Amino acid sequence: MIARREDPPLRPSTASEERARVAVPARAALAAGALIGYVALAALLFGGAWAHPFTRVIGDGADSINFAWFLGWSHFALAHHLNPLLSSYIDLPAGANLTWSTGIPLPAAVLSPLTGMVGPIFTYNLLVTLGIGASAWTAFLVIRRYARTLPAAAAGGLLYGFSPTMMAHALDHPHVVVAPIPPLILLALDDLLIRHRHPRWLMGTALGVLAAAQLVTGEEVLASTALLAAIGLGLLAAMHRRDRAAVWKATRHVMPALGLAAAIFLALGAYPLWTQFFGPQRPDRVLEPRNEYVSDLFSFVAPTRIQWLAPSWVAAWTQRFHGNLAEWGSYLGAPLIALLAWTDTGAPKPCGS
Repeated sequence: MIARREDPPLRPSTASEERARVAVPARAALAAGALIGYVALAALLFGGAWAHPFTRVIGDGADSINFAWFLGWSHFALAHHLNPLLSSYIDLPAGANLTWSTGIPLPAAVLSPLTGMVGPIFTYNLLVTLGIGASAWTAFLVIRRYARTLPAAAAGGLLYGFSPTMMAHALDHPHVVVAPIPPLILLALDDLLIRHRHPRWLMGTALGVLAAAQLVTGEEVLASTALLAAIGLGLLAAMHRRDRAAVWKATRHVMPALGLAAAIFLALGAYPLWTQFFGPQRPDRVLEPRNEYVSDLFSFVAPTRIQWLAPSWVAAWTQRFHGNLAEWGSYLGAPLIALLAWTDTGAPKPCGS
């Protein structure tokens, strides 16, 4: 009789591996649920427009109509092999350089097939709704990495996606409210400087691609993100100014990745930037009046009529602020400012420490 060799027993899974296998579907389900929840909340907020989504736009009907035209133009241009960044169909006979009119070329191109099927009004409503919901969602995913509890991360997503700034600009400015990219940019910078979970070339590539995508979504938001990142890097260096060796090591670690990001950004954004600053029909004068669309000193603590809790006498006062309702987005509120001043999140460790 020949003895049969039995197969070796399978190695038992460790508890950590079991938890990891269970955690992946749970995290995916949590992320999907958060996205659905934020988008549903945005749809509920804009329920008046969604009651008639083909004939009524979200907002006050001023710039929102212009953006609906941009969506329609982009579909027409792409379908007829025209340059969507320029148009000879308006401002005859010279035409117009749409890079100076916040023409949202990337969202318009992505939504072009839908625009062709259902029209630009519906597409505009969908863009604003998804923009608010997706912005809150990416903020939630990023904050989840730092917050100790799920409700805190969820509240952070709400604070970003449904902030007074977003609610004001949702009346007219999708190039501002479609902002899911800035949290991802700051997350990539955090990985480069603090966590080191991914290769530098990968994070550098991600930064370049994200910045280029934001350029052709909303240039103003890209400028604000760059300013915020620069301030954050400066504060981080100042907090660790006594440990010069660590700061220098962190700088040497991050500079190649930032150089790669800059190269990729310029390669992807070269044509839109050239069209804007050197292309035809570019403006030769100031487009907007000076000191009009600015934040009043008291706008950070005084709610406007777009806020739910705004006493009538305060709303009447803020009505005299510069700009208009769609521009009054700087409100933070005294309670939040006090909370930010009181909260001490601790100093992050510099790279290499």
